Amino acid sequence: MAVIGQALPNRGPISLSWDAALVHSRDPGAGRNVVIHEFAHKIDMMDGYSDGIPPLRGAQLTRWTRTLDGEFAQGGSDPSDEVLSPYAWTNTSEFFAVATEAFFCSPHRLGEAKPDLYAALAGWYLQDPAGT
Repeated sequence: MAVIGQALPNRGPISLSWDAALVHSRDPGAGRNVVIHEFAHKIDMMDGYSDGIPPLRGAQLTRWTRTLDGEFAQGGSDPSDEVLSPYAWTNTSEFFAVATEAFFCSPHRLGEAKPDLYAALAGWYLQDPAGT
């Protein structure tokens, strides 16, 4: 697989394929965006781990963990999973990054297909791009 982006841990850089960034920016509705994806990895790493769990606390952490466990356990086998790239089921870190891409690039599709995941991401990002 060609690497089009990489986020290194700690204070490491983000590397992006400029060609991929341009292609993704021209069709945001496709739900793919390497820039958003790699910055989601940096957010995921803020607590020192690349595990699909951003630095949350309390009820928000409980909600996210429950949502992540439930969605990731499906392994891409549910018809609603088609809103996410199959790459989401590589590991929980990729799941968070791919879900973040869908949240910002195709929020209506994500909200309809996976309302709990959409709500958990809206709670973390404090945004509602679908305007629900």
